[in-house]
Amino acid sequence: MISRGKNIRQVFQRYLSTCFSLRNKMVDVNIAAMRIDYTLSEQLDTDNLPVKDPISLFEIWFTEAKNCERIEEPNAMTLATGTRSGIPSARIVLLKGFDKRGFMFYTNYQSRKGKELVSNNTRL
Repeated sequence: MISRGKNIRQVFQRYLSTCFSLRNKMVDVNIAAMRIDYTLSEQLDTDNLPVKDPISLFEIWFTEAKNCERIEEPNAMTLATGTRSGIPSARIVLLKGFDKRGFMFYTNYQSRKGKELVSNNTRL
């Protein structure tokens, strides 16, 4: 994880120095084994949620994420859109707010995502 205030080049160079030997040969790294198991031992019990309203539930989860020191940008989210012909695309945007009407984020109306949202009659 990149700490705030660190130069990205310094962080990347430090990362590379741990991955390569002095002769620029890759250190034996099993990339396929590099993963975190996100499997839940049980399914989400929707009958025992603290609230039933999905926006209120998101507010609880978002507050927990904001208070977690390991999460540097809790408002980062993935927005997926598609063309009218059904070709999907996804990108990271920043959540700017939410209320009972839904989620708000910033986008440039002239960007690809902005045009895709408008062309698919998405409420903006």
